[in-house]
Amino acid sequence: MKQGIAIAYLALCVATLSLPARAEACTNEEMAAKVKELGYWKNDNFDQRPILQCFAEHGADAAGLLVKQLHTVSIAHVPNQDRNKNQDSLHVIWALRSLYYITGFEFKAGSAATLKQLKLDKNREYWLLFGSGDQVNMFGVWESRDSLFVAPVDVQQAIIEKWKAWYAKDGAGFHYGDHDNMTLWYEGFDKVPS
Repeated sequence: MKQGIAIAYLALCVATLSLPARAEACTNEEMAAKVKELGYWKNDNFDQRPILQCFAEHGADAAGLLVKQLHTVSIAHVPNQDRNKNQDSLHVIWALRSLYYITGFEFKAGSAATLKQLKLDKNREYWLLFGSGDQVNMFGVWESRDSLFVAPVDVQQAIIEKWKAWYAKDGAGFHYGDHDNMTLWYEGFDKVPS
């Protein structure tokens, strides 16, 4: 199973590296329009990476719009085959992925012990805690299946509040960039700001 995950990850990395560079910068109006279309799949080959690069070019403006997109979702699991049925949930996930991409970090909330007491589906619990230390990720990805697991609503709300507080305090002066670390922006786990 680990070998299958490694192969899927490698294939995704190779595909990402072969993407052409952006030829021109996007305007502020294009960036704002792109925020609204995040997570809404046009077809199976819809590449969201140029959108992420556009957000990196617009740093604080993009981050402010992305934070405004965050809200809790009631769905616990979005299997790949159901993504068109869950586009609002995917919009929120892609807003988070975009924030991870342009900031290089994420927020977590809750505790592993509390999550385990909820007796969630074993796959959901595993992927929400995967690589998270003692706190809970907003979402986890079972990469070989491109299947998303979403945290309980109270954890989601706490993470959203952390993003709002961070943006209000540090968003305008933060040094945004193109943090093209797929483990961070796609899977949703890596480092947490101190």
